[in-house]
Amino acid sequence: MRLYLFLLSFISINVFADSIEPNLKWGKPTKEELTMTEYAPDKDADAVVLCQQVKVYYQFLNDDFRVFRVVKGRLKVLKPEGKAVVLKQKD
Repeated sequence: MRLYLFLLSFISINVFADSIEPNLKWGKPTKEELTMTEYAPDKDADAVVLCQQVKVYYQFLNDDFRVFRVVKGRLKVLKPEGKAVVLKQKD
């Protein structure tokens, strides 16, 4: 039974993952990203995160561990209200 549920969840993840092709290159956006006017799973979305990479590293300074996090992302504004989302993400 567990194997059946695992296989079913694995197949459903692969089906949904194939429907949206992420652009992991940080150069020019794709034509699809530039022409996107709405996000199919959430038609009311103001902005969409197209890609996000997070790097976490640790340093030992002055007898204390420090955690540093660097976030790099690509956002697409779909509506004028989405600009607020982008500015909030920037902080």
